[in-house]
Amino acid sequence: MRCLTVLCGVLMLTATGGNAAAQSKGDVKVAIIYNILRFVTFPNNTATLTVCARRQDSLVEGLKSLEGRAVSTRKITVAVYDKIDQAANECDVVYVGYASARTLQKPARGQILIGEDPSFVDQGGTVGLVSFGPQVRFTINARVAQSSGVRFSSQLMQLAAKVIS
Repeated sequence: MRCLTVLCGVLMLTATGGNAAAQSKGDVKVAIIYNILRFVTFPNNTATLTVCARRQDSLVEGLKSLEGRAVSTRKITVAVYDKIDQAANECDVVYVGYASARTLQKPARGQILIGEDPSFVDQGGTVGLVSFGPQVRFTINARVAQSSGVRFSSQLMQLAAKVIS
């Protein structure tokens, strides 16, 4: 229960912008991604958790700030590519920005796709970052996650704006 309370507080603070002057929407999105990763179970338990993004995506610098941070017993590494399909199989987490999930391959085993297109999870993405006015919320496609062997905690799914199961 304590874990759920802490998660709620952190996600609500980041989702509403906390101190709006100090945080940009991009910072909020990166904080949400990091907090989501803390409540995901991946089938492969390697020493690192690799987050990949395209060089031109707006969150690249923010995602790089996650380098070296811990998620459970794993350290985050961030890989940046010109085209995301160059290393898709080497990534645990693939941030695709506003790309449509329809244009991407299905997530590989043990992988989640995170995007910002409003219909990203409806089109087969795993996690969507969605803006509701000044707030940023997240949506989850649990069916896609399950098919790739990834499991979201039930507490995290309760906080999602939408869950496809």
